Amino acid sequence: MYRLHQILDIFRNKELDELYLSISLRDLALAMIGIFAPIYLLKLNYSFADVMIFHILMSVFTIFFTLLLVSKIADGWGIKHSMIYGIPVILVFFLMLSSIDVYNWPLWFISIFGGLSTTLFWTGYHIHFATFSKQKNRGEAISFSFIFRLMFHIIGPILGGIIMSTYGFKTLFLVVSFIFLLSIIPLLMSKDIHRPINFSLKQVFQDQKINDAIAITGYGAELALWIVWSIFIYLYILNDFTKLGLATSLVAIFMVVSLFIFGRLSDISRSKMLKIFGVLNSGVWFLKMFVTSAVHVNLVSGLYGLISGGVAVPFTAITYDNANKSNIVEYNIFREIMLHIGKIFVFLVVIFMDDIQKTFILGSVIGLLYLLF
Repeated sequence: MYRLHQILDIFRNKELDELYLSISLRDLALAMIGIFAPIYLLKLNYSFADVMIFHILMSVFTIFFTLLLVSKIADGWGIKHSMIYGIPVILVFFLMLSSIDVYNWPLWFISIFGGLSTTLFWTGYHIHFATFSKQKNRGEAISFSFIFRLMFHIIGPILGGIIMSTYGFKTLFLVVSFIFLLSIIPLLMSKDIHRPINFSLKQVFQDQKINDAIAITGYGAELALWIVWSIFIYLYILNDFTKLGLATSLVAIFMVVSLFIFGRLSDISRSKMLKIFGVLNSGVWFLKMFVTSAVHVNLVSGLYGLISGGVAVPFTAITYDNANKSNIVEYNIFREIMLHIGKIFVFLVVIFMDDIQKTFILGSVIGLLYLLF
């Protein structure tokens, strides 16, 4: 549990405070619209395979732009400027999605903007956080960051579901665009950071452990499975945007509870915590294979929220620890590449599955991959 002096100590880090506020606003915007975007495409009669290929292409372009632009992000533009540049790009991405029924934008073309916005924001974010968080309380700082962000994830899906059900995707896009623009303001409150690097693809991979690569790939695969899970429960069980928003918010609520209870444990033994919750996480994904009703969805969502917090905090803390032990920029490139390889793998597998629900066995296997980290 957190005490007042621990929270105040975290808030004394100005660089991280700005990051907390900016990413929380961004998370609110994404929480309002993110889970509904693939379903919106399905409603426009795109096939399930089309939507999966769309996500595969976004990951491919993310890897491409990460390799292409990393030196510009870290040294040329500056880390904060990179994150700011990502905002108009993601607005173009959602603008094209919201008008695809009118202009018939090719999905491959839209995915370019999705991949570029991901690269610009997350590469800068991870370098920034790894640089300014202190190792002795990094797990605590990450835990608090997640709690702060999850407050917005609680209201975002519910609010987005209501707007989507009542006014449609285009109105939701306008509201989200305004919030994205607000997220720029905190990043303008202090000087930017430049980290000169000598970058080569060989350097990125030559000093990395195979266990790290497997575990990070697994984490990316689980993020992809979350998208598949959201589509599944909407199409086959809930069939209502507001109910989908409520189920997603339930995960966030129980994740906050988990972080308040277990957050500090990550600074005591990150690896042990990740292994314990990784096994528990494996069990929850196994249960998802047998979900058949709204009651099941809500029960599993609450359980997943409690356990996923115990995975996300130590996993993220370990990656930042590893980044500081080597080259921060190069390790984060490695992290992003492996993360998206995991996503690509899942989306490819799902395309060829005759039953979406069977895919969740992958989540059960992935939970065991955290034992390697």
